[in-house]
Amino acid sequence: FQAEDGIRDVERSRGLGDVYKRQELGNDVQVISYVENRDYNVKKVPNINIPFLRGFTFFLSSFVLSLFLARDKDIIHGHYLLPQGFVAVLVAKILKKRSAITAHGTDIYIDAKKPFLKYIIKFTLKEADFAYGVSEDIVREMKKIYNRKYEISRYLGGKKKVKEKKDGKTLLFVGNLTKSKGIDVLLEVVNEIGGIDVVVVGDGKLRKKLEKKYSFANFVGKVKNLEPFYEGARVTVLPSKSESFSITSLESITPRLILSK
Repeated sequence: FQAEDGIRDVERSRGLGDVYKRQELGNDVQVISYVENRDYNVKKVPNINIPFLRGFTFFLSSFVLSLFLARDKDIIHGHYLLPQGFVAVLVAKILKKRSAITAHGTDIYIDAKKPFLKYIIKFTLKEADFAYGVSEDIVREMKKIYNRKYEISRYLGGKKKVKEKKDGKTLLFVGNLTKSKGIDVLLEVVNEIGGIDVVVVGDGKLRKKLEKKYSFANFVGKVKNLEPFYEGARVTVLPSKSESFSITSLESITPRLILSK
C-alpha cells in the first residue's frame, strides 16, 4: 500500500523508486493507493474523498481489494501504519502471508497520540512480521509504543548526477500547503531574509492566503514531472512539523541536492 503522498501526482517516478527498482529485479509488485498509475502497476482504491470519510472508506475498500490481489503474493507491505499497515497485517493473517509495515512520521507523531488509534497502531506493530521506520527518531518512538526489533528503511532508488546551478539561489518546497507542512513558517523566514527565490510545488487550503501574502514566491500548483524543479533548485527545504523523514527527502537526495530541514 502507498499513501497518497507516496505517489502524489501519479507521475512522480522517484516517489515510486523502490517499486520500480524491485520490478526491474524481476519481482511481482502490486501497489494499491488513492490514485492509479498503470506504469507501476498501481490500482486505485475506491473511496469517498471527504475528510474523515476518506480514511475509513479506504480501509474498507483496500481490505476487500487486498484479499483478492494478495492471494498470490508472498509479502503484504503497508506504508503508513493507519490504515495501510493495519490492513496489511489483517489481510496477511487471513491469507496466511507475511506482513511488513513502515512508519513515516504522521502516524507515529500525531495518530499515536490519540488513545483509540494508538491501540490499533500498537496491534499493528506487534503483529507485523517486519517493521520499519524511516528514521532513527521514529524507530525510538515506535519502541515506546511496542518494544520489538525495528529496522530503518533503506531507499533502493538509483542515483542521478545533476549539474549544479552555479548562480542558483532558489529554494524549493514540495508538498501539501497545510500548516503541518510548515510552508507558512518557511515563507515568513524567507520574507524576513529577502533576496531568495522560492518555488512552491503543491496545492492545499493555504494556497490562496499564502499567494496573497507572499507575492515573491512562485506557486506552481500540482505538477506531473518534478524532475525539472529538483534540477533547477539549489536547496530543497522541508519545514514539516510532523515528519522526521519524508518521500520528498528521498527524491531530493536522489539528484544530490542540498537538503535542509
